[in-house]
Amino acid sequence: MMQKMQVKRVGHELIYDEYYLYAIGGRTHSNTCTRLCERYNFKTNSWEFVEPMKNARARPAVCKN
Repeated sequence: MMQKMQVKRVGHELIYDEYYLYAIGGRTHSNTCTRLCERYNFKTNSWEFVEPMKNARARPAVCKN
């Protein structure tokens, strides 16, 4: 079973890159936009925080090249 994110949120975007699934931005339970970014490691079944965005965003656009 997949572990839960460290911070519950909605309106975030997800993007997959090799061994990780990134959850970027969104709104917290208090309906506040967040700068938070977490990534899920499929090998260890765990979430960890990564560098936050410069500005808080809900429904940010993300892409991978």
